[in-house]
Amino acid sequence: WASKYFPKAMPPVVPFAMGSLGFLTSHRIENMEKTLSDVCLGDFAISMRSRLVAKVVTAEGVHSKWRYVLNEVLIDRGPKPVMVELNVGVDGYHVTKVAADGVILSSPTGSTAYSLAAGGSMVHPGVPAMLVTPICPHTLSFRPVVLPDSVVVTISCPTQARNTAWAAFDGKHQTELK
Repeated sequence: WASKYFPKAMPPVVPFAMGSLGFLTSHRIENMEKTLSDVCLGDFAISMRSRLVAKVVTAEGVHSKWRYVLNEVLIDRGPKPVMVELNVGVDGYHVTKVAADGVILSSPTGSTAYSLAAGGSMVHPGVPAMLVTPICPHTLSFRPVVLPDSVVVTISCPTQARNTAWAAFDGKHQTELK
């Protein structure tokens, strides 16, 4: 939540586990007062986190603004109950065409969220990586993959696709891809 207010450099944040998976947030909400007191006294360690940077480019070449994403970029079928066809590329090379409910691009921090539920790996936040996780793929040849965080992943809708896809950035700014 705090990440959206700092699109570039992020100040230190004290995270508290409030969900069902809290291995990336080591502080328990029940101990909030003691934890904050310890932090004020200088008794803390900093864990650096990486974010993904993403944008939408239309078929006409119009670029949206950059989105800084702490957890994941989701490309999915949106409100339609049908599979989407997506082309997946890495560093300018076509990797695969996938028919699925969608694809999740996640950071190590986001690896314990939607990506994990879709069958992706958990990745320690200290690993400079990006995860590409298909959602219910209708193929045996495309499974979750961990890539270096330095690559550029491109996901596009084929021009002859029967259905459109949607992009969302940490669950916000849902955009239809045509």
